[in-house]
Amino acid sequence: MKIIKSRTLSLGIVCLLIILFFIGCADNIHPVRTVAYVGRFTNASDTTPIEKQEKNKFDVLHQYVLEQYLSELNQELPNVSLQLKTYDCQRTTRGSDSVYKLIVADTNIISVVDNTW
Repeated sequence: MKIIKSRTLSLGIVCLLIILFFIGCADNIHPVRTVAYVGRFTNASDTTPIEKQEKNKFDVLHQYVLEQYLSELNQELPNVSLQLKTYDCQRTTRGSDSVYKLIVADTNIISVVDNTW
């Protein structure tokens, strides 16, 4: 009888330690929020198909700088992690419209940087 109680107690302690471990890990998990970047990476009116076009270097530069900035900012933010999500309007108003419909539907997006002027 003592052996059964001892094993039950040991099993209970192990279960409690496992639960405490996962609770501790959960404290280190931060919600991820998204910053959207809308650029003109490609040109729908170009004769080259979109998937074969070289991305606009100006937008690639902005993407890179924003990614670096968010990485640095994440080091300072204790309760959230920020990620960048890029969108291509393909230099058309229809493209911009469809991009913004996607952005509005994404509840994790907290900010939009629009470089489509």
